[in-house]
Amino acid sequence: MSRHTAAHRGFSLVELMIALVIGTILLAGLVQIFGASRSAYATAEGLSRTQENGRFAMDVLQRDLRLAGHFGCVNDQARLLENANQFTLSYANAGTEAAYDTQAWPLRFHISLQGYEANGTAPGGAVALPAIPAVAGAAAGGNWTPALPADLAARAVPGSDVVVLRYIVPESVTIDAITVGLAPTITFDAARWPILASGVAAPGLFAVTDCSNVTIFPGNRALVPGNQVVATNAGAAIGFREIYEPGRATLHRAESVAYYIGIGASGEPALMRCRATTTAAGCVQEELVEGVENMQLVYGVSRVANGRPTGYIQDVRTAAVIGDPVANAAARANWRLVGVTQVGFVVRSPNQAQAEARANPFSSLGVAVTPPNDRRVRAAYENTVALRNRLFGN
Repeated sequence: MSRHTAAHRGFSLVELMIALVIGTILLAGLVQIFGASRSAYATAEGLSRTQENGRFAMDVLQRDLRLAGHFGCVNDQARLLENANQFTLSYANAGTEAAYDTQAWPLRFHISLQGYEANGTAPGGAVALPAIPAVAGAAAGGNWTPALPADLAARAVPGSDVVVLRYIVPESVTIDAITVGLAPTITFDAARWPILASGVAAPGLFAVTDCSNVTIFPGNRALVPGNQVVATNAGAAIGFREIYEPGRATLHRAESVAYYIGIGASGEPALMRCRATTTAAGCVQEELVEGVENMQLVYGVSRVANGRPTGYIQDVRTAAVIGDPVANAAARANWRLVGVTQVGFVVRSPNQAQAEARANPFSSLGVAVTPPNDRRVRAAYENTVALRNRLFGN
């Protein structure tokens, strides 16, 4: 065979088959490496999103929990047990708790903290998370104990607890002038209005307080001249039962908010906040953090000595055990003794991120939370929050 012929000879069939097998093995290895890398990236991203959302949800809720019961110098209603007349609601036109109890749930400012326990979710209980969560509907307030108000039950996902917090925001403006009689007009420094509103477009609930009394009232900012708030209730003039002195009294925005798990705009479960803006029943819903699919709450109750709370947390109870503060005077007194709140969240990733579904349930404050078979990353987070206005022993 000539040198010219040998130089142009091709591969044999055996050589081609061996090359094809080697190439296939290498390609399969590359595909497997790529798939494993993609799965690891998806898991890491899902865990990162879960951690981020869980941390943010906990931060938002614990900030408002710490504010619960803040009413300026007068402080929390737990300190008003000796003189309940220090705290009044102008729209109730009375200084008795019986008058406050008749108000819609957002306006019961005489109860600064109240929880609603999802049935079957006390410590030691269990809840199964659906793959596609759904709200209970307006007629399903009985899924919670005490029964959840209808407008919240129409938004909340069953199996998660609900908490309502009421307080006045710490930011305030000094009152320069205040009229007496019906429809009092409160004058203040207009430059401080953004601080007073603090991100709320049109506040409708306010508080006037000094170190002797606090009055919660509905009102509107007078856009002309812009440095006044007029106290009105659905257009009707109302008056204050106390006399406040300009220069000493301060004006605050009053807050009544409910936290619960609802369905967000994307169809994902989310931590929701519903804020009351007027004396009308109901509230305005805000989506805070997506992916939060379960919330559990328990409450630490302070020991009482000589008729006064000591600040020593003697036991931890669910909202169902503490009871309904509107229907039961003893339950109202016990809610005022709550000094700490324990919070548990189960948070999921937005998308599938695991090769296999988790079979074991999560533990959230002693509740076994079983996830659906959807291969999402999940994590449970717990925290204990001290109510600053309930640190009785300090």
